[in-house]
Amino acid sequence: MFQDPARTSVWDSYLWSSTPRPPTIDIALNSSGAGSTTATIYGRIYAAQQTLPPGTYTSSFGGTQTQISYKQNSNQTCAQIGSTNATSAPFTVTATYISVCHVASTNLNFGSAGVLVNSVTATSAVTATCSSSTPYTIGLNGGNANATDPTQRKMANGSAQITYGLYQDAAHGTPWGNTSGNWKGGTGSGLGQALTVYGNVPAQTTPAPGNYTDTIIATVTY
Repeated sequence: MFQDPARTSVWDSYLWSSTPRPPTIDIALNSSGAGSTTATIYGRIYAAQQTLPPGTYTSSFGGTQTQISYKQNSNQTCAQIGSTNATSAPFTVTATYISVCHVASTNLNFGSAGVLVNSVTATSAVTATCSSSTPYTIGLNGGNANATDPTQRKMANGSAQITYGLYQDAAHGTPWGNTSGNWKGGTGSGLGQALTVYGNVPAQTTPAPGNYTDTIIATVTY
């Protein structure tokens, strides 16, 4: 908690030996000796706490933790007043941290190949960054050809195509698609979790030479 919107001056306590001190707040009194004012407390939640689980976090302040020393005088500071005249203004600090996920990916490049008489393999990565303890799944769609079979996606060069598949394992036994039966998932830690995508171009009739591409959309559900 700070005294200023730039959050450079800590809101401290006169009851502590540390510095800086809390602010002195002047209140103009009317002819009846009454007056009021408002002082803003500027809060900040620090970064790099993403490994904490989602939830509502609270911290309560009361008693001497919120002590306000006062005196109707112009020749003494609050430090001199001490606790002779003091009141308390209890309050609670609350923050709710909701579950969140982000996904990022790298390109999968099968490289250059001649006649496709043997399978060609390659790998890439999909990285999920999800709140700690948050379960998630990642689906990979059927690409530009909207393939419903994850093993029958198509890379294209004009009207020519090369069939390929994306898998969850190096043995190419578990296809990676975009339905509940072939999603891949995990549980978030607050840090990035890289999941390997295994690509395979099976042996097939070789089309005309050229650059063949496809676009896959990864979707994280949590």
